[in-house]
Amino acid sequence: MPVLQPAIAESLEQRLARQCGILRTDQALRYLTEGELRWLLRSKRWQRRCPRVLVTHSGPPSHEQEVWAAVLHCGKGAVLAGATAAALDGLRGYEAEAVHVAIPHGARPGQWPAPTAVGSPPGSSHLAVTESRLLGPEFVHPTRAPRRTRLERSLLDIAATAATAERTCAVLAAGVQQRLTTPDRLASMLDLLPRLRKRALLTETITDVAGGAHSVPEREFLRIVRNAHLPQPDRQALLQRPNGRYYLDARWHRYATAAEIDGSGHFEIETWWRDIERMNEIGIDGTVTVRFVSFHVRHRPDYIEHVLGARLRAAGWRAELTFWQKNPSLSRRLLLPKPGRATPELAAETRPRCGTCPARRGTCPAGCGTCPAGCGTCPARRGTCPARRGTCPARRGTCPELAAERVRR
Repeated sequence: MPVLQPAIAESLEQRLARQCGILRTDQALRYLTEGELRWLLRSKRWQRRCPRVLVTHSGPPSHEQEVWAAVLHCGKGAVLAGATAAALDGLRGYEAEAVHVAIPHGARPGQWPAPTAVGSPPGSSHLAVTESRLLGPEFVHPTRAPRRTRLERSLLDIAATAATAERTCAVLAAGVQQRLTTPDRLASMLDLLPRLRKRALLTETITDVAGGAHSVPEREFLRIVRNAHLPQPDRQALLQRPNGRYYLDARWHRYATAAEIDGSGHFEIETWWRDIERMNEIGIDGTVTVRFVSFHVRHRPDYIEHVLGARLRAAGWRAELTFWQKNPSLSRRLLLPKPGRATPELAAETRPRCGTCPARRGTCPAGCGTCPAGCGTCPARRGTCPARRGTCPARRGTCPELAAERVRR
């Protein structure tokens, strides 16, 4: 077994401690000769993760070692990105199976052995590589190891490549809710990425999060409130009590009403006890709290509109009337017959619309599927029954005009 010089061995140990026991081949040759390195590999004291990366033990690599191996494999300028970088910075709930690495544009990292390839150690991970021209100091953290993009860049990359709009909103809200970043820092980073996908949705989400919507259900709840034309609440409203401070998802101070959106975490027994104590403290001054779960937000918006609207009306809120509600006589006057138009035609045109009239290329006022006048005359005055197939769908009988032709023949 090769014997290392004390000074060199200390330096090698420091590097191994910093890189979690992972070395590139050229790094190892700074401390060992080629013969010593071959002996370590033949004796299986060390192993190769890929042609240029070594694992300095014989067991399966850990996830942290896989991350280091991926960065060293991709070469100079490579940094961790996306979900991998965000997870190392503390983001919970959005971990990825593959290791995400960003490399400078035009770099060629080489082949990364798949986890199922022959010779790959147990616990191996897939590698997802993205080329980028934006890997300057404003995008990459200067001190953290392994090198990775700043948290705001990582969150925006995850959101921009998310499969659904819900996940796009959720990851940005999670970053703020977990106290990892702020909406202002996300907005500043977004300004540095002019070509990022989904910019409109990202900007809207950051604005909502800045206003206090720290989760997707809360954001959707605010959309339901807007669509129902209910008064806008104060979001993440602070309520001071002698035994502490409480934040409410939505609060209408004028109407002594608050709303809470509960996720799955609220059903845990300890969280449930704290919620009961919290609701008791909130209700001391007469504030009524209506509570919904995320299921209501996603699938029962009508229930939220009903309950919340009823509570606000009971507290004194009155909805503003629309233009037509303020002018009912005007809306009725629009339905009166115009001079010179026959009454039967008006009656036919004001019947419920449910079918399609081929002659008029619109909606059938009679609700029968074809000619609203019965079958003799088309209301557009362009001829006879549009069907002209011998049978009138309105009368379920024989068209009189075609029957008369048969009699004359």
